[in-house]
Amino acid sequence: MAGCKSNMRTLLFTGDTFLSVNSLRIGKVILPFMPTIVEMFTNSKHVCINLETTVGTGGTKVPKAYNFQTPPNALKWLTDNNVFICSLANNHSLDYGEMGLKQTIEYLKGEGISFIGTEECNQKDIIVGGNTIRICSYFGNQQGIAGINKQKIVDDLIRHKGEVDYVFVCLHWGEEYVAYPSPEQQQMAHDFIDAGAKAVIGHHPHVMQGYEVYHGG
Repeated sequence: MAGCKSNMRTLLFTGDTFLSVNSLRIGKVILPFMPTIVEMFTNSKHVCINLETTVGTGGTKVPKAYNFQTPPNALKWLTDNNVFICSLANNHSLDYGEMGLKQTIEYLKGEGISFIGTEECNQKDIIVGGNTIRICSYFGNQQGIAGINKQKIVDDLIRHKGEVDYVFVCLHWGEEYVAYPSPEQQQMAHDFIDAGAKAVIGHHPHVMQGYEVYHGG
C-alpha cells in the first residue's frame, strides 16, 4: 500500500482485494477487513483498491481454477470504509464472462463507486493538494479490459500528462509469490516513468515487493 501523508493519508492504494461474506468474525459480527485495515482506509481521503472479484449474481463461470463473485450488498463494506475507486483490470473481472463484468460495473455505479481498468473507462481524476492526479489501470489482453500494451500505455501517458498534473499507473502483473519484480517489469516501469507517469503501482503477486525511486517517480 502507498500513501501520501500529511495529517492523514490523502491517497491510498491496495493490492488484491476480495470481499468475502465470511471474511472476519469478531463475536457475532462479520467484518470484511481487519480493524487495522479499516483504520488505514478511514484515515485516507482517497482509497483505490484492486477489486479482485466480480459483483453480482449472474453470468456463467469461465473454465478456471478459481471463480470469484461477491453479492452486491457487500459493496456497502467499501463505501462504509472510504473506498470509492476500484480497478477492474485484473484476472478475475471476467470470471463470469462479459455478463459478470457488466453486472459488476452496474452495481459499482449504483453505489457511487468509480471504476477504472476497462477499455471504455480507464481514468479517474482526483484533486490532491491542489493538483489533479489521474489514475489508470491495465492488465493482460482480455476483451473489455484495458490491456498491458507498452506502446499503448506510453501513448496514453503522453496524452494524460498534457491534461493533468500527475498520472498514476496501476498494473496487475508479475508472478505470484515472487519477492521481486522481474527485470522486464522494472524496465517497463522505468519506461512509463520516463513517458510521464509519476508512480507505477503493481499488484497480483500476493507478496510485498518493495519500491524503487526512479527519476523522481
